[in-house]
Amino acid sequence: QLAHHGLQRLSLAGCRLLTEAALDHLARCPNLVRLDLRHVPLVSTQAVIKFAAKSKHNLHVKDVKLVELRNT
Repeated sequence: QLAHHGLQRLSLAGCRLLTEAALDHLARCPNLVRLDLRHVPLVSTQAVIKFAAKSKHNLHVKDVKLVELRNT
């Protein structure tokens, strides 16, 4: 159960070998406010939408596979 509490922004754009299993690990990063998964073929748009919806951090999908903190 690894979590990186200082991680706020992460770009994994273009990582061709990254799978949807990575989203389970990223869900443990409590301060994540931006996640870029564009051009990651093994992670579906549906998985990214589900990740954002389940997020406790008020994240939303801004663009295809780009997740950011929702402006309130």
